[in-house]
Amino acid sequence: MRKFLSTLAIAAAASTCFGSMQVRAETPNPFKCEPGEKYVMNVMVSGVEYWFPVYEMFKQAGQQFGCETAYTGTPEY
Repeated sequence: MRKFLSTLAIAAAASTCFGSMQVRAETPNPFKCEPGEKYVMNVMVSGVEYWFPVYEMFKQAGQQFGCETAYTGTPEY
């Protein structure tokens, strides 16, 4: 009985995972940028190391959405 229930649970989990993967493949991504769309991260002082990893994540998000990104700010305070 225990083996039957564990097999049933695994089958249910697998069918849920495979079913959601098929729906995800058919659903278009609503978060896409238009061609030429550009987002700019403008910080107060661009030379501060704090912003480098923040901009890296900003860049990766832009790549996922198909956008161009730029990083700007004043070089000194």
